[in-house]
Amino acid sequence: MNRILLDRLSVITKEEKEILRDPTKLNLSKYGLGKSMVVNCHRLLQSGNTIQIRPHTRFIDFPAHKHNYIEMVYMCSGKTVHKIDFEDIVLNEGELLILNRSALHEVKKADKDDIAVNFIILTEFFDRAAQMLGKDDNLVVDFLLSSLFQENKSVNYLHFEVGEILPIQNLLENLIWTIVEDEPNKSRIQQTTLGLLLLSLANHTDKLKTNSKNSYGFKNVVLRYIEENYKTATLNELSNVLGMKFSAVSKRISRQFNCTFKDLVMSKRLSQAEYLLKNSDLTIKEIILAVGYENVSYFYRSFKERYMVSPAVFRGNLKKEMSNKDNVVSK
Repeated sequence: MNRILLDRLSVITKEEKEILRDPTKLNLSKYGLGKSMVVNCHRLLQSGNTIQIRPHTRFIDFPAHKHNYIEMVYMCSGKTVHKIDFEDIVLNEGELLILNRSALHEVKKADKDDIAVNFIILTEFFDRAAQMLGKDDNLVVDFLLSSLFQENKSVNYLHFEVGEILPIQNLLENLIWTIVEDEPNKSRIQQTTLGLLLLSLANHTDKLKTNSKNSYGFKNVVLRYIEENYKTATLNELSNVLGMKFSAVSKRISRQFNCTFKDLVMSKRLSQAEYLLKNSDLTIKEIILAVGYENVSYFYRSFKERYMVSPAVFRGNLKKEMSNKDNVVSK
Protein backbone atom coordinates (compact mmCIF):
# COMPACT_ATOMS: atom_id res chain seq x y z
CA MET A 1 0.00 0.00 0.00
CA ASN A 2 1.06 3.58 -0.67
CA ARG A 3 3.19 4.72 2.28
CA ILE A 4 1.47 8.11 2.64
CA LEU A 5 -1.95 6.48 2.76
CA LEU A 6 -0.79 3.77 5.16
CA ASP A 7 0.73 6.36 7.50
CA ARG A 8 -2.55 8.25 7.44
CA LEU A 9 -4.53 5.12 8.35
CA SER A 10 -2.01 4.13 11.05
CA VAL A 11 -2.53 7.22 13.22
CA ILE A 12 -3.64 6.28 16.72
CA THR A 13 -7.17 7.63 17.11
CA LYS A 14 -8.72 9.32 20.13
CA GLU A 15 -10.72 6.15 20.78
CA GLU A 16 -7.55 4.05 20.70
CA LYS A 17 -5.72 6.44 23.05
CA GLU A 18 -8.53 5.97 25.59
CA ILE A 19 -8.26 2.18 25.19
CA LEU A 20 -4.49 2.31 25.75
CA ARG A 21 -5.10 4.25 28.97
CA ASP A 22 -7.69 1.67 30.08
CA PRO A 23 -7.52 -1.61 28.06
CA THR A 24 -10.79 -2.83 29.58
CA LYS A 25 -12.90 -0.02 28.11
CA LEU A 26 -14.56 0.19 24.73
CA ASN A 27 -17.27 2.78 24.20
CA LEU A 28 -19.95 0.70 22.44
CA SER A 29 -22.51 3.51 22.45
CA LYS A 30 -20.69 5.30 19.61
CA TYR A 31 -21.51 2.31 17.41
CA GLY A 32 -25.17 2.28 18.40
CA LEU A 33 -24.72 -1.12 20.03
CA GLY A 34 -27.70 -1.83 22.26
CA LYS A 35 -29.08 -5.12 23.56
CA SER A 36 -29.44 -6.38 19.99
CA MET A 37 -25.68 -5.84 19.45
CA VAL A 38 -26.23 -4.44 15.94
CA VAL A 39 -23.78 -1.78 14.76
CA ASN A 40 -25.85 1.10 13.44
CA CYS A 41 -24.69 2.55 10.11
CA HIS A 42 -26.25 5.92 10.99
CA ARG A 43 -23.68 6.31 13.78
CA LEU A 44 -20.82 5.76 11.35
CA LEU A 45 -21.99 7.37 8.10
CA GLN A 46 -22.10 11.09 7.48
CA SER A 47 -25.59 12.28 6.59
CA GLY A 48 -26.48 11.45 2.99
CA ASN A 49 -23.49 9.17 2.41
CA THR A 50 -23.90 5.56 1.32
CA ILE A 51 -20.26 4.56 1.80
CA GLN A 52 -17.66 5.44 4.42
CA ILE A 53 -14.43 3.99 5.79
CA ARG A 54 -12.86 3.95 9.22
CA PRO A 55 -9.65 2.30 10.43
CA HIS A 56 -10.42 -0.78 12.50
CA THR A 57 -10.11 -0.10 16.25
CA ARG A 58 -6.95 -1.78 17.60
CA PHE A 59 -5.65 -2.77 21.05
CA ILE A 60 -8.90 -4.43 22.24
CA ASP A 61 -11.25 -7.29 21.37
CA PHE A 62 -14.36 -6.10 19.57
CA PRO A 63 -17.32 -8.11 20.92
CA ALA A 64 -19.75 -10.21 18.87
CA HIS A 65 -22.10 -8.03 16.83
CA LYS A 66 -24.07 -7.76 13.60
CA HIS A 67 -24.44 -4.88 11.14
CA ASN A 68 -27.41 -3.17 9.49
CA TYR A 69 -25.21 -2.59 6.43
CA ILE A 70 -22.70 -4.49 4.28
CA GLU A 71 -19.23 -4.40 5.82
CA MET A 72 -16.00 -4.90 3.89
CA VAL A 73 -12.76 -5.30 5.81
CA TYR A 74 -9.52 -4.74 3.89
CA MET A 75 -6.23 -5.68 5.56
CA CYS A 76 -3.71 -2.95 4.67
CA SER A 77 -0.86 -4.46 6.71
CA GLY A 78 -0.37 -7.15 9.34
CA LYS A 79 -3.31 -9.44 10.10
CA THR A 80 -6.48 -9.71 12.18
CA VAL A 81 -8.44 -12.68 13.50
CA HIS A 82 -12.19 -12.64 12.95
CA LYS A 83 -14.76 -15.00 14.41
CA ILE A 84 -17.82 -15.25 12.17
CA ASP A 85 -20.63 -17.40 13.55
CA PHE A 86 -18.04 -19.16 15.72
CA GLU A 87 -15.65 -19.86 12.83
CA ASP A 88 -12.13 -18.37 13.09
CA ILE A 89 -10.85 -16.55 10.00
CA VAL A 90 -7.37 -15.05 9.70
CA LEU A 91 -7.35 -11.99 7.44
CA ASN A 92 -3.82 -11.46 6.12
CA GLU A 93 -2.29 -8.42 4.43
CA GLY A 94 -3.99 -7.57 1.14
CA GLU A 95 -7.00 -9.81 1.78
CA LEU A 96 -10.64 -8.76 1.71
CA LEU A 97 -13.55 -9.89 3.88
CA ILE A 98 -17.14 -9.00 2.92
CA LEU A 99 -19.84 -9.65 5.51
CA ASN A 100 -23.54 -10.32 5.10
CA ARG A 101 -25.77 -8.35 7.47
CA SER A 102 -26.83 -11.59 9.16
CA ALA A 103 -23.27 -12.55 10.13
CA LEU A 104 -22.37 -12.63 13.83
CA HIS A 105 -18.98 -10.96 13.81
CA GLU A 106 -16.27 -10.74 16.48
CA VAL A 107 -12.72 -9.36 16.05
CA LYS A 108 -9.73 -10.27 18.22
CA LYS A 109 -7.35 -7.58 19.48
CA ALA A 110 -5.11 -6.09 16.79
CA ASP A 111 -1.66 -4.65 17.44
CA LYS A 112 -0.26 -1.27 16.33
CA ASP A 113 1.00 -2.51 12.94
CA ASP A 114 -2.18 -4.46 12.15
CA ILE A 115 -3.88 -1.85 9.99
CA ALA A 116 -7.31 -2.71 8.63
CA VAL A 117 -9.95 -0.54 6.99
CA ASN A 118 -13.65 -1.10 7.59
CA PHE A 119 -15.94 -0.07 4.72
CA ILE A 120 -19.47 0.82 5.84
CA ILE A 121 -21.61 0.36 2.72
CA LEU A 122 -25.36 0.63 2.30
CA THR A 123 -26.94 -1.89 -0.08
CA GLU A 124 -28.10 0.87 -2.45
CA PHE A 125 -24.46 1.80 -3.10
CA PHE A 126 -23.80 -1.78 -4.28
CA ASP A 127 -26.95 -1.57 -6.42
CA ARG A 128 -25.73 1.58 -8.16
CA ALA A 129 -22.29 0.09 -8.76
CA ALA A 130 -23.86 -3.05 -10.24
CA GLN A 131 -26.20 -0.98 -12.44
CA MET A 132 -23.19 0.82 -13.89
CA LEU A 133 -21.88 -2.55 -15.05
CA GLY A 134 -25.22 -3.40 -16.65
CA LYS A 135 -27.99 -5.38 -14.98
CA ASP A 136 -27.22 -9.13 -15.02
CA ASP A 137 -24.24 -8.47 -17.31
CA ASN A 138 -22.05 -10.75 -15.22
CA LEU A 139 -23.60 -13.82 -13.65
CA VAL A 140 -20.86 -14.20 -11.03
CA VAL A 141 -21.12 -10.56 -9.90
CA ASP A 142 -24.89 -10.96 -9.65
CA PHE A 143 -24.40 -14.12 -7.60
CA LEU A 144 -21.89 -12.45 -5.26
CA LEU A 145 -24.30 -9.57 -4.63
CA SER A 146 -27.33 -11.79 -4.09
CA SER A 147 -25.30 -13.82 -1.58
CA LEU A 148 -24.55 -10.67 0.41
CA PHE A 149 -28.05 -9.21 0.30
CA GLN A 150 -30.05 -12.25 1.36
CA GLU A 151 -31.21 -12.25 4.97
CA ASN A 152 -30.28 -15.79 5.90
CA LYS A 153 -27.27 -17.79 6.98
CA SER A 154 -26.51 -19.62 3.72
CA VAL A 155 -23.59 -17.28 2.90
CA ASN A 156 -22.48 -15.09 5.79
CA TYR A 157 -19.15 -13.94 4.46
CA LEU A 158 -16.91 -13.86 1.39
CA HIS A 159 -13.18 -14.11 2.15
CA PHE A 160 -11.00 -13.23 -0.84
CA GLU A 161 -7.34 -14.24 -0.46
CA VAL A 162 -6.21 -11.73 -3.10
CA GLY A 163 -3.11 -10.24 -1.49
CA GLU A 164 -1.02 -11.08 -4.56
CA ILE A 165 -3.52 -9.82 -7.16
CA LEU A 166 -2.14 -6.38 -8.05
CA PRO A 167 -5.19 -5.02 -9.97
CA ILE A 168 -7.44 -5.75 -6.99
CA GLN A 169 -4.98 -4.13 -4.60
CA ASN A 170 -4.89 -1.04 -6.82
CA LEU A 171 -8.69 -0.81 -6.98
CA LEU A 172 -9.05 -1.12 -3.21
CA GLU A 173 -6.39 1.52 -2.64
CA ASN A 174 -8.07 3.82 -5.18
CA LEU A 175 -11.43 3.31 -3.48
CA ILE A 176 -9.93 4.26 -0.11
CA TRP A 177 -8.30 7.37 -1.62
CA THR A 178 -11.55 8.60 -3.14
CA ILE A 179 -13.32 8.26 0.20
CA VAL A 180 -10.71 10.00 2.36
CA GLU A 181 -10.05 12.77 -0.19
CA ASP A 182 -12.78 15.29 -1.04
CA GLU A 183 -12.59 15.34 -4.84
CA PRO A 184 -15.07 16.39 -7.55
CA ASN A 185 -17.33 13.58 -8.85
CA LYS A 186 -16.16 11.32 -6.03
CA SER A 187 -19.51 9.51 -5.74
CA ARG A 188 -19.42 8.48 -9.40
CA ILE A 189 -15.75 7.51 -9.15
CA GLN A 190 -16.45 5.41 -6.04
CA GLN A 191 -19.35 3.58 -7.68
CA THR A 192 -17.31 2.89 -10.82
CA THR A 193 -14.34 1.70 -8.77
CA LEU A 194 -16.52 -0.63 -6.70
CA GLY A 195 -18.06 -1.96 -9.91
CA LEU A 196 -14.61 -2.69 -11.34
CA LEU A 197 -13.62 -4.29 -8.05
CA LEU A 198 -16.64 -6.61 -8.19
CA LEU A 199 -15.75 -7.61 -11.75
CA SER A 200 -12.15 -8.30 -10.73
CA LEU A 201 -13.23 -10.35 -7.72
CA ALA A 202 -15.56 -12.34 -9.99
CA ASN A 203 -12.48 -13.24 -12.06
CA HIS A 204 -10.71 -14.60 -8.97
CA THR A 205 -13.33 -16.72 -7.22
CA ASP A 206 -10.66 -19.43 -7.05
CA LYS A 207 -9.28 -17.24 -4.23
CA LEU A 208 -12.66 -17.19 -2.47
CA LYS A 209 -13.54 -18.88 0.80
CA THR A 210 -16.96 -18.83 2.41
CA ASN A 211 -19.01 -20.61 5.06
CA SER A 212 -21.23 -22.32 2.46
CA LYS A 213 -18.56 -24.33 0.70
CA ASN A 214 -20.46 -27.14 -1.00
CA SER A 215 -23.45 -25.42 -2.59
CA TYR A 216 -21.59 -22.16 -3.11
CA GLY A 217 -18.67 -23.88 -4.79
CA PHE A 218 -20.93 -25.76 -7.18
CA LYS A 219 -22.95 -22.66 -8.07
CA ASN A 220 -19.80 -20.64 -8.60
CA VAL A 221 -18.29 -23.21 -11.00
CA VAL A 222 -21.54 -23.39 -12.99
CA LEU A 223 -21.83 -19.61 -13.29
CA ARG A 224 -18.16 -19.12 -14.10
CA TYR A 225 -18.41 -21.76 -16.84
CA ILE A 226 -21.47 -20.08 -18.39
CA GLU A 227 -19.95 -16.61 -18.03
CA GLU A 228 -16.85 -17.68 -19.95
CA ASN A 229 -18.44 -20.09 -22.44
CA TYR A 230 -22.01 -18.89 -23.00
CA LYS A 231 -21.67 -18.94 -26.80
CA THR A 232 -20.91 -22.67 -26.93
CA ALA A 233 -21.82 -23.91 -23.42
CA THR A 234 -23.21 -27.45 -23.14
CA LEU A 235 -24.34 -29.44 -20.14
CA ASN A 236 -22.13 -32.32 -21.25
CA GLU A 237 -19.01 -30.13 -21.23
CA LEU A 238 -19.95 -28.67 -17.84
CA SER A 239 -20.37 -32.20 -16.47
CA ASN A 240 -16.80 -32.96 -17.57
CA VAL A 241 -15.55 -29.76 -15.92
CA LEU A 242 -17.25 -30.75 -12.67
CA GLY A 243 -16.30 -34.42 -12.96
CA MET A 244 -19.93 -35.41 -12.38
CA LYS A 245 -22.52 -37.40 -14.28
CA PHE A 246 -24.68 -35.51 -16.77
CA SER A 247 -27.92 -36.40 -14.97
CA ALA A 248 -26.51 -35.48 -11.54
CA VAL A 249 -25.42 -32.02 -12.76
CA SER A 250 -28.81 -31.41 -14.39
CA LYS A 251 -30.71 -32.31 -11.21
CA ARG A 252 -28.43 -30.29 -8.95
CA ILE A 253 -28.73 -27.20 -11.14
CA SER A 254 -32.51 -27.52 -11.10
CA ARG A 255 -32.50 -27.87 -7.30
CA GLN A 256 -30.06 -25.08 -6.48
CA PHE A 257 -30.99 -22.52 -9.16
CA ASN A 258 -34.70 -23.33 -9.52
CA CYS A 259 -34.24 -23.40 -13.29
CA THR A 260 -32.55 -25.49 -15.96
CA PHE A 261 -29.05 -25.25 -17.41
CA LYS A 262 -30.66 -24.11 -20.67
CA ASP A 263 -32.43 -21.27 -18.81
CA LEU A 264 -29.13 -20.06 -17.30
CA VAL A 265 -27.37 -20.04 -20.68
CA MET A 266 -30.28 -18.28 -22.37
CA SER A 267 -30.37 -15.62 -19.64
CA LYS A 268 -26.67 -14.86 -20.14
CA ARG A 269 -26.98 -14.78 -23.94
CA LEU A 270 -29.94 -12.40 -23.81
CA SER A 271 -28.14 -10.13 -21.31
CA GLN A 272 -25.14 -10.02 -23.62
CA ALA A 273 -27.40 -9.27 -26.59
CA GLU A 274 -28.96 -6.40 -24.59
CA TYR A 275 -25.48 -5.05 -23.86
CA LEU A 276 -24.48 -5.17 -27.54
CA LEU A 277 -27.72 -3.51 -28.64
CA LYS A 278 -26.96 -0.67 -26.23
CA ASN A 279 -23.23 -0.33 -26.75
CA SER A 280 -22.30 -1.46 -30.27
CA ASP A 281 -23.10 -0.74 -33.91
CA LEU A 282 -23.40 -4.44 -34.77
CA THR A 283 -26.46 -5.40 -36.75
CA ILE A 284 -29.06 -7.54 -35.03
CA LYS A 285 -28.04 -10.48 -37.22
CA GLU A 286 -24.41 -10.03 -36.15
CA ILE A 287 -25.44 -9.81 -32.50
CA ILE A 288 -27.44 -13.04 -32.76
CA LEU A 289 -24.33 -14.83 -34.01
CA ALA A 290 -22.07 -13.08 -31.49
CA VAL A 291 -24.05 -14.37 -28.49
CA GLY A 292 -24.23 -17.94 -29.74
CA TYR A 293 -27.71 -18.29 -31.25
CA GLU A 294 -28.01 -20.32 -34.45
CA ASN A 295 -31.81 -20.32 -34.60
CA VAL A 296 -32.76 -16.73 -35.45
CA SER A 297 -36.49 -17.14 -34.89
CA TYR A 298 -35.85 -18.70 -31.47
CA PHE A 299 -33.69 -15.71 -30.49
CA TYR A 300 -36.40 -13.25 -31.54
CA ARG A 301 -39.04 -15.18 -29.61
CA SER A 302 -36.87 -15.44 -26.48
CA PHE A 303 -35.88 -11.77 -26.63
CA LYS A 304 -39.48 -10.60 -26.96
CA GLU A 305 -40.61 -12.82 -24.06
CA ARG A 306 -38.00 -11.21 -21.82
CA TYR A 307 -38.10 -7.57 -22.97
CA MET A 308 -41.67 -7.39 -24.32
CA VAL A 309 -40.44 -5.84 -27.60
CA SER A 310 -38.39 -6.97 -30.59
CA PRO A 311 -34.61 -6.26 -30.69
CA ALA A 312 -35.15 -3.58 -33.35
CA VAL A 313 -37.78 -1.76 -31.28
CA PHE A 314 -35.60 -2.13 -28.17
CA ARG A 315 -32.66 -0.45 -29.93
CA GLY A 316 -34.94 2.20 -31.47
CA ASN A 317 -36.34 3.09 -28.05
CA LEU A 318 -32.80 3.49 -26.73
CA LYS A 319 -31.92 5.89 -29.56
CA LYS A 320 -35.05 7.93 -28.86
CA GLU A 321 -34.16 8.15 -25.16
CA MET A 322 -30.62 9.31 -25.99
CA SER A 323 -31.95 11.86 -28.50
CA ASN A 324 -34.39 13.27 -25.95
CA LYS A 325 -31.61 13.57 -23.36
CA ASP A 326 -29.38 15.37 -25.86
CA ASN A 327 -32.19 17.80 -26.69
CA VAL A 328 -32.75 18.54 -23.01
CA VAL A 329 -29.02 19.17 -22.48
CA SER A 330 -28.78 21.44 -25.54
CA LYS A 331 -31.69 23.55 -24.32
